Amino acid sequence: MDGSPGGFVNGSSIFIFADTDATSSDGKWQGIWSNSVAVDIGMKAAPGQAPIIRQRTGSISGANGGLRHFVQPTVGEQAWFSSLGSKGYSGRVAIWSNSAITELRDGVAIQWTPLLVQWNTGTFRQTVVGSTLYEITVPQQRSGPVTNRVAPVLHTSSSSYALPGTASGYRSWGADGPGGTQGMVYAFSNDGNGLYVARVLATQVATASAYSYWHPDTKQWTDTPSTIPFIQYMGLAASAIFYSPRHKTFIQVFAGAPDTKIKWRYLEAPADGLVPKYDGSDFGENLVKYSWSASQTLFQAPTSIFTPYIYGVGPNLGYFHENDIVNGGNKMLITWCSPAVPGSAYPLGAAVITFD
Repeated sequence: MDGSPGGFVNGSSIFIFADTDATSSDGKWQGIWSNSVAVDIGMKAAPGQAPIIRQRTGSISGANGGLRHFVQPTVGEQAWFSSLGSKGYSGRVAIWSNSAITELRDGVAIQWTPLLVQWNTGTFRQTVVGSTLYEITVPQQRSGPVTNRVAPVLHTSSSSYALPGTASGYRSWGADGPGGTQGMVYAFSNDGNGLYVARVLATQVATASAYSYWHPDTKQWTDTPSTIPFIQYMGLAASAIFYSPRHKTFIQVFAGAPDTKIKWRYLEAPADGLVPKYDGSDFGENLVKYSWSASQTLFQAPTSIFTPYIYGVGPNLGYFHENDIVNGGNKMLITWCSPAVPGSAYPLGAAVITFD
């Protein structure tokens, strides 16, 4: 499977994957899910053991033997690849998660994901449609997380990396405090030259025209995307930005160059730090108000002849509850994927990071 970012929703720690091999109960390969989800079992990483996760995506379903994805295709998307199948061709809609989830309101998280279509009529083709936005909930009456695509196609682009939110997001809570509906959502994107940021009212996150974009050169928010990143670094790997109450500043965790290093940097806040007030001001504005530090190596993942680099790097924020980095603690669970040994599954790596 590809990818591994996730987060904490309604009492459940979840891990979201992109392409996932599907097998039957007797071990026979049944195809590939474009995306899948797993739920943590027992918090094994808390005492330093390997996490145990259980798939919650479902099984083969549908008259045409289609696979039940975590993020479901729309009726129109299903009709498109069904029409290809009726002509003897193959095709699919690919929704590939590559970022940590972002809490939107109490019990509801969101994730922006690139939306691609692939088809083969004798020649393989692939095109990027844009991004899709979905809400993630974990209803108590269900056995696992479910999604609702609130914007089947949110932003359009010919590049899967220049789409707001596809490099994660940050929730800037409003006057009604954490879990409320007021305030802003910050959406990050990455085109290989660094990180760009857009923002939108939390109540309008599914409306593309409501997003505004930060321009570092003019230090203004406008309705047109910037061509200059607000954090410059090379690489297309995943990234996450979050606020650490313990350190009273923001932290970015990311993988840059194609190697096995996981890196981090922090916002160079004033000496007394930054503390959210929930008074109607936009705490997220600090992301562009201050400079960011140089990057440092946070963790070196194992390297071998078959794993010269890692990808799908993402923190599972909230995993350690009150001891987690986003809740005033100093621990963070981070996961990644590695290229496979030929003929085997892609291995998922995990590490527990302890901050000073």
